[in-house]
Amino acid sequence: RYRTRNPSRKGSALARKKKYDYFEAFVNITTYAEEYATKLVKFLEGHYDAKKGKGHMPPKKTLEALSSLHEIEDAADEIVAEVTSKLAAEFMTPIDREDIMLLVNEFDDVVDELDNVLQRIYMYDLTLVTEELIDMAHVVLKSTEALKTATHRLANYKKAKSIKEQIKRISELEDEGDQTYIRSVHKMYKRAVAGEYDNPLVVVGLAGVMQALENCCDACEAAGDTIVLVVMKNN
Repeated sequence: RYRTRNPSRKGSALARKKKYDYFEAFVNITTYAEEYATKLVKFLEGHYDAKKGKGHMPPKKTLEALSSLHEIEDAADEIVAEVTSKLAAEFMTPIDREDIMLLVNEFDDVVDELDNVLQRIYMYDLTLVTEELIDMAHVVLKSTEALKTATHRLANYKKAKSIKEQIKRISELEDEGDQTYIRSVHKMYKRAVAGEYDNPLVVVGLAGVMQALENCCDACEAAGDTIVLVVMKNN
């Protein structure tokens, strides 16, 4: 069971009086996003045979992975709830309340979109793993890594240059994701027309999962754009 990473540790009286660290909460959520993406890639690669150029995901294994990784999504939701509760109680915050809520919700959206990938795999009863799915999942992973790095630097938002480098990286990865998605879905439909799939409806599931992965890249870019806006506002 995942436990919420608590930015304000309990223990001594001094620790209890310490202000809640919203910037650490941001890092914790994006760390969950990176962790989810890492395990998603591992799941897909674990059911892929590079020699054959394809793989097989038993629905039972997909459901097990979904149940296990959904705990990460739950833990991220707990941080959002915790941040909301702290904001309601605290008089002074490091940046505007609406900016904190905007950021924490954008970061949580990334984890939600990641969770949606496995949901779609299971709902479509998709058992085929392709190279395109693996490639797209790696783009998503790199996007979450860049987002986590950006949030690590957010506490020192006055030094905006270091943050902008990561935001640029996220944007570049989103473009890479777009191109990977377009080329991959085109290939998938050509294979379906050529009768390369046992069931032509498989392409619907493959395209749907590719769309879910592309949505993850979009969510990372949206979160990055929000970081830029908040930094500009508070500088």
